[in-house]
Amino acid sequence: MIVLWKVAVGKDSVGKAAFEKAGLGKVALGMVVLGLLTGCTGTGEPVNGPVKESVTSPVKGPVTSPVSKADVFPLPASLLPDSGSLPCCWQALERLDIDFHQQPLQLTAVSASNGGRLSVVILDPLGRRLVTIVQEGTEVRVDQSPDLAVALPVNWLLAGIFLRYLPDSGWNFAGSSWQVAQTGATRLLKLDGRIRLRLTPFGIGAQNPVSDRYTARLDYPGLELSLKITTLSRQEP
Repeated sequence: MIVLWKVAVGKDSVGKAAFEKAGLGKVALGMVVLGLLTGCTGTGEPVNGPVKESVTSPVKGPVTSPVSKADVFPLPASLLPDSGSLPCCWQALERLDIDFHQQPLQLTAVSASNGGRLSVVILDPLGRRLVTIVQEGTEVRVDQSPDLAVALPVNWLLAGIFLRYLPDSGWNFAGSSWQVAQTGATRLLKLDGRIRLRLTPFGIGAQNPVSDRYTARLDYPGLELSLKITTLSRQEP
């Protein structure tokens, strides 16, 4: 069993009710997106200031954390598409039902694309910030909460966002070895001829990645990671 975060109510908490009641979900979206657009995290610290790379935080008590397969199949940020290639401008609140190393988790993500900058804040079930990810160009910065006990494969998660929004031509950039293929409703992302990521949209809004009712499943062969994405709220200027 992997312990992903320490259970302790800290100053990042916005309350469990914020994500249990749909009406408050939009309030939470506005609060966190405000932080993204103003450059501050839930702790009041600037996102675009000095940030630490994602690290494994010590946790009191026994914790079993097997080596992530992301270490076996690393994805350098230089292999990601430029964040400026994403459509602009939008922000979305989405539920993430994750199976990570055979452990089911339910997290929430707030994503925003604005002015060539992609920002993602991942929250725990109590609404506390676990990870803030900012990509500008091909530079990725990660600010991880000390409550998170293991490092998530951040660049692979970003690749899932690009696979959702970019057309096939968006993967043809300098130095790219990516290939994109379609099998039925499933979109495949290959690297060096091997499938690294599968995106399967389903349900209402399945064919429209910018739908406010979008639902899809992302599978990462070899990473022991899969997640279901459910859009809860979406805003565009």
